[in-house]
Amino acid sequence: MTRRPAARAGRLVAGATWAVWSLLTRHTDSDVPTWDALTTSLSLVAQLMLSFKWIGNWVLWIAADVLYVPLYLHKGLTLTAVLYAGFVVLCAVGLRQWWPMRDAPEEAAGTREPASVGAR
Repeated sequence: MTRRPAARAGRLVAGATWAVWSLLTRHTDSDVPTWDALTTSLSLVAQLMLSFKWIGNWVLWIAADVLYVPLYLHKGLTLTAVLYAGFVVLCAVGLRQWWPMRDAPEEAAGTREPASVGAR
């Protein structure tokens, strides 16, 4: 992720975290509003980045999922924490697969043959 998109993503995460934190502290009885707000904001910005095909989205997904695991353990949601630990692995695989395409021109990226499911 270059500096400009990284800075933009950082500002979006900071602003969204503040907005979600404000809502959580005023309208819920959450015992961890800061962590809830941060993980929600990381997920929302990562999804936005994914829609624009910014490779840095994987970094935000990994950060969010790494934070979700202890958050869910704190809430007593062990199976959900295990699920999010699996998501960390899936994100690492996604980042590894997308990394070689980071320097590919967009025209070339659209001309690649998709792998068929079940191909031998």
